[in-house]
Amino acid sequence: MGKTAVTQQDRAGIFFAPARVRAKLQKKKTWKAISKETPVYMAAGVERIALGILRHAAENVATQKLAERKVASDKPPTARIDMADIVRAVRENVDYARLFSGFAFSSAHNVPKAAKLVTAPKKEKGAAAKAGGGKKY
Repeated sequence: MGKTAVTQQDRAGIFFAPARVRAKLQKKKTWKAISKETPVYMAAGVERIALGILRHAAENVATQKLAERKVASDKPPTARIDMADIVRAVRENVDYARLFSGFAFSSAHNVPKAAKLVTAPKKEKGAAAKAGGGKKY
């Protein structure tokens, strides 16, 4: 009988795939050689950071929901974690704020503003454009 294949991910007991981390590291071509343990440790580290941020965001959402209800309940409140909750969790934690300093979070609230800046301005129509005499500087 043949042995079944066991992935690095299963052996390490993590959710993030070390094989993907290794592929990204090899694609960057920053290092000549990558040890077998490097992608496992990096995937575990990223997983730990993501878990901490999500846990902090979930606690914020839960306390917010309990405050809105103003009633103690045996069942935990159910709500979705959105981008604003994640950003708040990162900004509230000193270590995560330092880690993500210089990083721009985009959310549903910022997208329309950014879209206005990226899209080309509409051309002026009618008498106002003719009276202006051409381009504005």
